[in-house]
Amino acid sequence: MGTHDVAVSGTVPLEPHRAFDLFAIGIGEWWRDYWNEPSDRGTQVTLGHRGWGGLSEPNAGEGYDSGWEELLGWYAQAAAARGTG
Repeated sequence: MGTHDVAVSGTVPLEPHRAFDLFAIGIGEWWRDYWNEPSDRGTQVTLGHRGWGGLSEPNAGEGYDSGWEELLGWYAQAAAARGTG
């Protein structure tokens, strides 16, 4: 990855198809207003946010790693509320 690429990872307690449905279709359940593969415990979710190198601002992607970690935490909470399986 380049210097401006972001990758975060987290585990949610759902099967892969349910984890994807929650992330993509149920995004309104876990995404909050924001100003800026199976594992032993569920599904490992890895998110990559690339393309920062094409922008003229040298620090364009700065801070997004912690932002995405926070968003994936909200996603994991919503997944836990749906239950396991």
